Amino acid sequence: MAISVDDGPVGAARSAAEPAPSAREKFWNLPNTITVVRVGVVPILLLLPWFSKPAGSCFIGWCFTIAAFSDLLDGWLARRGQQVTRIGKLLDPLADKLIVSTALIVLVAIGRIPSWATWMVVVIVGRELAVTGLRGLASSQGQVMAASGYGKLKTFTQNVAIGAMIFHYQTLIFSFHSIGLALLGLATLLTLWSGYTYFAEYFRRCSDLLRPEGAMLLQAIVVDDRHYQHDARHVDFIKRYIFPGGVLPSVEVITGNVARATDLRLAHRESFTSHYAETLRRWRTRLRAAWSDLRAAGRSEAFLRCWEFYFLYCEGGFREGRIGLVQMLLLKPHCRIQPALAPVPDGRPATADRLEVAHD
Repeated sequence: MAISVDDGPVGAARSAAEPAPSAREKFWNLPNTITVVRVGVVPILLLLPWFSKPAGSCFIGWCFTIAAFSDLLDGWLARRGQQVTRIGKLLDPLADKLIVSTALIVLVAIGRIPSWATWMVVVIVGRELAVTGLRGLASSQGQVMAASGYGKLKTFTQNVAIGAMIFHYQTLIFSFHSIGLALLGLATLLTLWSGYTYFAEYFRRCSDLLRPEGAMLLQAIVVDDRHYQHDARHVDFIKRYIFPGGVLPSVEVITGNVARATDLRLAHRESFTSHYAETLRRWRTRLRAAWSDLRAAGRSEAFLRCWEFYFLYCEGGFREGRIGLVQMLLLKPHCRIQPALAPVPDGRPATADRLEVAHD
């Protein structure tokens, strides 16, 4: 999604409930130091393929467990000592994502996460990347997206799952590996749900950046409402090879979250779906025209065919209406902008294949 906002200085748009950051905030306080040190477990995790026997797995498992508990410790210290900082709110989840992504990739590499469960890893890691992107966008506008309650529960569950699979071996009465796989499935479900809640948080932050008379133009690639739930739960070619773990919103998801989380109203919606299908066709044509030059530059046949298939795959989706490209004009309550084109018809089905507006 891409946005364009019409607003004043960011400071003027900050929510009254969120205090301005203190000028005395320091990066090197104790909680932030613990966060940075926690990242040191990453190179230890990378040793697991060479130390995968019981003793090595136990040592690395305890290192991961200590790192996970240090996440609770730095948060507690920050709140107790009133040392919560904006940089800490950003660094803490980033450290978690780096550790979790590394651990999952290593577990797949050594076969402790079986091939049939790799889609769970794709969903979890992809969601981490997507949420990190949203946090980066919010941060660039002077906003911080702290972790939600569902996100914290997901983090706890996946940490227990990963730790169990690192320990791996049978104990007196149960198998760490079996418990880890079961909890990884639960963590995947929580990942999908907590990722969904970030749509609402994203639009809430966008709304907070606007003046009471502000406007926002949103451009997004969307999936047909009828296929959103299916596509969010399944991994296809694009999620596996192009945008791991990505999830396209639907028009209904966007408008529903805007209505629930903000005071914005939809003033105009327009589709450029057929135009984007033509754009993809032209990209594919140019790729074929440059095929020999790209091969000479060292690009493999497999690489080029992958991207050719990607262009074909997406072009077909746009031409069939399974996915679409829309622009939405969202207005704050006191905005008096009048769209140049006709408003959205009442009761019109919000499906990607029925949003087309004629263009000359």
